Amino acid sequence: MSKVQSRLSRRAFLQTTAVLAAGSALAACVPAAAPSTGESAGSGASADTGTATTTITYWTFWADRWGEFQQQIVDDYNATHDQLQVEMLIVPWGDLATKLLTAVSAGNPPDFSIINRGEVVEWAVRGGVMALDDFIDASAESNPDDWFPVAWGECVWEGKS
Repeated sequence: MSKVQSRLSRRAFLQTTAVLAAGSALAACVPAAAPSTGESAGSGASADTGTATTTITYWTFWADRWGEFQQQIVDDYNATHDQLQVEMLIVPWGDLATKLLTAVSAGNPPDFSIINRGEVVEWAVRGGVMALDDFIDASAESNPDDWFPVAWGECVWEGKS
């Protein structure tokens, strides 16, 4: 067992997994953008199935051991899902909000990103987040009762989580 795995609580694992699963589910619901000149959408056809592979982008500010842990989750997911691949980018904590705002303004945001829960309302007002209530309700792993009420409350805007 690696150092990262031995220090990870069950709650942290479930929360991180729920975030990645919700992001993957959201990305699967969004039509792929048209490729820009010289680029192809995703990585093309899968060699063994002949079906198209879609690559989604995930930005996080977690680095060091948490970044390693998240990268392992992404790698494990990618190894078991041929049609949907996740590309993770670690953006330094102090740069993430600015980089996200720039990407959203340019019309080229990541498919999903972790943000500080204290910034949820600010992003919601700008239309930069999507309510996850339907995904939370359908999830066997994510339950609002598993969170501290204050932490969950910071992620609610106009009655939506």
